[in-house]
Amino acid sequence: MIDLLQDVRYAFRSARKTPGHTAAFVAVLGLGIGCATAMFTVVNGVLLHPLPFPQADRLVQVGAFEPPDGDYIRTWSRNHSLEGLALFQPGGVNLGSSGRVERVYAAVVTAGFFPLLSVQAAIGRAFTKEEEQAAAPHVAVLSHHLWTSRFEGDLGILGRDIDLNGVPHQVIGVMPRGFEFPEHTGVWVAGGARGRLDLGSDRPADLPASLRYTVMIGRLRDGVSLEQANQDHKALFEQLRREGQRTGSTQRVFSLQDRLVGNVRTPLLILFAAVLFVLLIGCTNAANLLLARAAGRRREIAIRACMGAGSGRILRQLLTETLFLTLAGGLAGVMLAVICLRAIRAVAPANIPRLAAAEIDGRVLAFTLLVSLIAGILAGLAPALQLFAPDLGRALKDQQGGITASRMGRRMRGLLVAGEIALALVLVEGASLAIQSLWRLSEVRTGLDPRNVLTAELGVPRAKYRTALELADFDRRLLEEAAHIPGVVAAGAVSTLPFGGKGGGYLFVKGLPGTQRVLVIAGDYFRAMGIPLLAGRAFTAADHHGSQPVILINQELARQLWSGENPIGRQMQVMGGSEAGPREVVGVVGNVRSQRLQSDGPVDPPEPEFYIPELQPWRQAPEQMTMVLRTAADPGAAVPALRRVVASLDRELPLFLVRTMTEVMSESIAPPRFRAALLGAFAFLAFALAVLGVYGVVTYATACRTQEIGLRMSLGARPWDVVRLVMGQGLRMALAGAGAGVAIALWLTHLMSSLLYGVSAADPLTYVAAAVVLIGAVVAASVVPAVRASRIDPVSALKYE
Repeated sequence: MIDLLQDVRYAFRSARKTPGHTAAFVAVLGLGIGCATAMFTVVNGVLLHPLPFPQADRLVQVGAFEPPDGDYIRTWSRNHSLEGLALFQPGGVNLGSSGRVERVYAAVVTAGFFPLLSVQAAIGRAFTKEEEQAAAPHVAVLSHHLWTSRFEGDLGILGRDIDLNGVPHQVIGVMPRGFEFPEHTGVWVAGGARGRLDLGSDRPADLPASLRYTVMIGRLRDGVSLEQANQDHKALFEQLRREGQRTGSTQRVFSLQDRLVGNVRTPLLILFAAVLFVLLIGCTNAANLLLARAAGRRREIAIRACMGAGSGRILRQLLTETLFLTLAGGLAGVMLAVICLRAIRAVAPANIPRLAAAEIDGRVLAFTLLVSLIAGILAGLAPALQLFAPDLGRALKDQQGGITASRMGRRMRGLLVAGEIALALVLVEGASLAIQSLWRLSEVRTGLDPRNVLTAELGVPRAKYRTALELADFDRRLLEEAAHIPGVVAAGAVSTLPFGGKGGGYLFVKGLPGTQRVLVIAGDYFRAMGIPLLAGRAFTAADHHGSQPVILINQELARQLWSGENPIGRQMQVMGGSEAGPREVVGVVGNVRSQRLQSDGPVDPPEPEFYIPELQPWRQAPEQMTMVLRTAADPGAAVPALRRVVASLDRELPLFLVRTMTEVMSESIAPPRFRAALLGAFAFLAFALAVLGVYGVVTYATACRTQEIGLRMSLGARPWDVVRLVMGQGLRMALAGAGAGVAIALWLTHLMSSLLYGVSAADPLTYVAAAVVLIGAVVAASVVPAVRASRIDPVSALKYE
């Protein structure tokens, strides 16, 4: 312990005597540790941190089908591996209280939902089994956040009624602070499998697709594994099929946490691996700094050895000095991680669940400490191996303060630089692929014109607009008023906004396999969205409920049904829905890529679609429509007037998700943009650190060869020969690193193949371009020390040291 304290004091004095070296070491290592800590904070909060429920690892999502009697719980309780089954269905509702209406996220749940999650109401109570029945009174439970923000934490809220989609619900409880499952839920309503509350299709963007509809969750019984539950579940499926019941295709039981984070797991792990490469490059540069310092301490270490210090004692002292500097770098890294974490949250897409709750906690600090220690050992091992067993005779002949370089040190520095060039090349190639993929994705022809288009959702309650025709009449009046807003060129509405993330409706079309996408539209939708009319006509006010049923189809559907023929005037048989039947094709419009562009892998080609006028609905229930306004100038200027128009027709309808179409499309490619941004940032850091590392090593190596260069010039070497000699050293390291980097990249970047669009993970042009750019930068970094060496005075050089 005394020796350790002595080593720590000596390390502190050494760091204080060489402030430049200390600052450079802490900065280089702190940068790598800071980025790694920030990214681990995200991985820890999103992937590793368990759900905030007791025994959360036992919670599962059950893949099921709808039983004929609608009793999910009774049917799936026959899987004896599970206990405490419950259902929930998320969506949006209009919350009305004290004359104010706003849109909030809600969930219809069965009575077993809260007991399954082992969560009790903080105030009041949760639901009973009787309250989920259709004839029971309507009751609701509030989240703590909604209770405090909307009702100011009023304890008198218990027993009071609030309007949810125009239906009074009695508040019976408030949940504990922080409980908002599913994500961002503000109110829970008791209901069965189909629910007793009409939920809108708007859901939190960070809620995975697997949890966006009616979901069954359960808890594994004690001693039962997930594999056993899956076997029992599959056996129950087969038994139900033999009984003649309709079954779905999903025969699995999933970990609930995996379903929450499954879509973001691979991208986050790839980004975490990329930031570890940055950390390794930082360690490499730190090791080179220590090697450079070690060359000047060979005489000091030799004197210590002559005075009786053993190799182990010397090695311990050197590692203590390195760990002292490394811990300082770790502390700087934690401070940098706070800034990096804020930046990551600012650019992160909305589909990353639990990101807002990710914070630097004890596990993150333990990770930082561990990484700092490992980084210190890695950075200090090479110089320690060079110093702790020195050549005493040669080392004692070195003059104090001289700069010398052993052959072992030169080889170590060369290998380290080649290694960091290889790692940097892997990151540059990965970032290049991600950026190319994003660019190609943004260049996809969507079939519409998003410029100067405003979109807005309307929360229309079925309790007030009970039929599709009632809502259609309201929408007609609303669009007529909206079309007269100053600056509005065209006004329309659609049931599923392109790139909006909703699934939309599907119907069977005679003559085509499978189901085809159907969209309900109103007003001048095609003009508002900039979708071209290729043949025939658009819908008019004459296409109402009592007229001839008509339909518009897209170019792809026309090609599949009547390739090379004119489809106008033909009859198309639609099967399914309350208003299904033959419809006359009156027009053909251009193809629109309606699905979000964020999906990993190739973007699907335009799918067959057809359009039905809202005044001729395909089902009795009203559609939740999205308004679309095309304006002559800034779309945002029309928002206040649009709100006034909606309020003049129905004050109880909130306008929400008000966005431009450009913003909607930008959000659809937010995940690949996030990956490209972070990979690009990490690649830039790696590139800069690698180039700085080469510059430092070549500069130091040139200084060590000052006498040799002077001798060469005295014997007739020209300045160009010296430049070629110095730059050749940098070029050899660059070529060795580039070769290793290409090999590693070919091995690793195939992991990104599922995240790329329009570019191969083994694209040769990308590899060649990245290697050429990096080699060129490395060679350029060697120019300055090479030119400086060519200007050395031979007489002064021969007197060097």
